[in-house]
Amino acid sequence: MNPRLLQWRVALPCAVLFLVTVSIGFTAGDVLAERVALIALAALTIIAVVTSFLVTLHTSRSVRSISEGARRLAGGDLEHRIAAPSSGETRDLADAFNLMAEAMGNAVGSLTAERNKLAALLDIMADGVLVIDGDGRVSLLNRAAESILDVRAPDAVGSGVAEIVRDHELQTLVRDTLESGRPHQSDVELVAKRRFIRALAIPVQEDGPDGVLLTLHDLTGMQRLDTTRREFVSNVSHELRGPLASIKAMVETLTDGALEDRAVAGEFLGRIGREVDRMTVMANELLELSLLESGQTELHLAPLSLRPIVEDVMAQAEGWAAATGVSTSVDIPDTLPQVVGEEAKVRQVLVNLVENAIKFMPEGGRLCVRAAVEGKLVEVGVEDAGVGIPEEHLPHVFERFYKVDRSRRKAGTGLGLAIVKHVVQLHGGGVRAESREGAGSTFYFTLPRA
Repeated sequence: MNPRLLQWRVALPCAVLFLVTVSIGFTAGDVLAERVALIALAALTIIAVVTSFLVTLHTSRSVRSISEGARRLAGGDLEHRIAAPSSGETRDLADAFNLMAEAMGNAVGSLTAERNKLAALLDIMADGVLVIDGDGRVSLLNRAAESILDVRAPDAVGSGVAEIVRDHELQTLVRDTLESGRPHQSDVELVAKRRFIRALAIPVQEDGPDGVLLTLHDLTGMQRLDTTRREFVSNVSHELRGPLASIKAMVETLTDGALEDRAVAGEFLGRIGREVDRMTVMANELLELSLLESGQTELHLAPLSLRPIVEDVMAQAEGWAAATGVSTSVDIPDTLPQVVGEEAKVRQVLVNLVENAIKFMPEGGRLCVRAAVEGKLVEVGVEDAGVGIPEEHLPHVFERFYKVDRSRRKAGTGLGLAIVKHVVQLHGGGVRAESREGAGSTFYFTLPRA
């Protein structure tokens, strides 16, 4: 029941009763009637007080319920709703509160969905993104930025730019953008991580520069590719310059009269032939390496037994090594499972590794080819007792044209190990090298088990 209606229903009869009693009492001039009127007045007062208390209690409960609902809503409980009374003035207030809570829940849900979309978009971006406020503190960064700057988001958010971006050029870029309110761009090398970054700082403005959106585009891969291209051209030029200069000198010598001396002419022609053969081998290896790197080489895979292939290659190696007295051996168990590969390519890998070992083997050295199962792979190791490789060179030995000793120009083209790496990777395996200077080296490659 409506509290105000309750008040009127109680107060109106009491007022009528009081007026009638007082009217009768004063008309009759009766003392008893006057006392009855006074008692009626007291009863009316008590009833009015009790009624007001009940109405106040009812209203207070409704207000407290709404107040509690507001606190829970402010605390983030957007699902809370107020149980509205069946009647009364507070019902409209409770209904309005519930409508407001529903609208707020829908608005927050929409904002959360948009925020999640933005977060997912930022996380899959290859470029690093940082949002920096007007005080120079990081308020947001994505995973790419974490990787590029080598930081963690929980540690970075709220920290100053100088604590997160430990590079003077990037700090200057952010500061200039904050001060000028204009975009700035710069190419920066992060020395600590050996990364090349193109940084773009864009002001986030309303009435003034309130912050900076900093994007970091990693150019390291492109830089390395460009460096590799330049090194490749330089290496090819270097490798060809020597034999071409030698051939030119010998041809000029023959032209100037040495052709008449049959012994000298024969020696020079033989050297010219060897230089031409060397350049032909280099051209063929370059073509093969190019096909391997571009993915144009097709493999015809089949189950293979490694032991016969290794024994055949080592039989050839005995002929190559006979002049220096190098001894060869094979340590492959009969129970070694078959591998998946193309026989010609696997043979080529073994030949390149064995020849490479014999070239740098001292007289009377030892060469052994071993194989063992490593999980789902079979690992083959070509072990020599040669001069060994300094530790700083080991990460680079499978790079094309890389030579540990540049003075040994005729020791090879520098492409054999690069071809080995690409052939093995094409089969789904990997390569590695272990060595100790003066104590020999072991080159490993793996192939999938059949």
